[in-house]
Amino acid sequence: MALAQPIEQVEALQQPVSPAPGRVIAFPQTQQRTASEAAAWHAFQLLHWAFVVLPIVAGAYKFFDALTPWQTSVAPLFSDLLGVSLRSLTYAVGAAEVVLGIVVAFNPRVGGWLVAGWLWGIVVTQLLGPGYVDVALRDAALSLGALALSRLAGLFEDGGPEMAPKAPHARAIPAKP
Repeated sequence: MALAQPIEQVEALQQPVSPAPGRVIAFPQTQQRTASEAAAWHAFQLLHWAFVVLPIVAGAYKFFDALTPWQTSVAPLFSDLLGVSLRSLTYAVGAAEVVLGIVVAFNPRVGGWLVAGWLWGIVVTQLLGPGYVDVALRDAALSLGALALSRLAGLFEDGGPEMAPKAPHARAIPAKP
């Protein structure tokens, strides 16, 4: 998967260069669409790899208590309802997050929806727990990124535009008469 492809043929400009002082060059509609496709491709790649790496790292850290004492961020209500210790519940959450990261790696369209749902589960947990409204807001915002990933994945999977659109800087050069 390359991020840029060479220009295969040179096209003439459809509109003339405007006179000075602005000197605006108008490019054909296909070139403008290519630039937006490239931007969408780069946004997809950024979100894709972020939602692969971050859940795996966050899940793995739950086994080491490296970032925070995770048991304090889980509402005791869930531990009581499930009849398991907070530590066991934290390990299960960590394992689930690692699995979610792997799902996103191989199927970002489905994984994006799963991560968004998972994050909303965390939002509910944080709102039921003691004083984690800021974390709930952050996770709600992250869920929007996961939904955007899923939508962008739909563009670049089967039937969508090419996986690697032309780079936005690949503009047509006027053909010589």
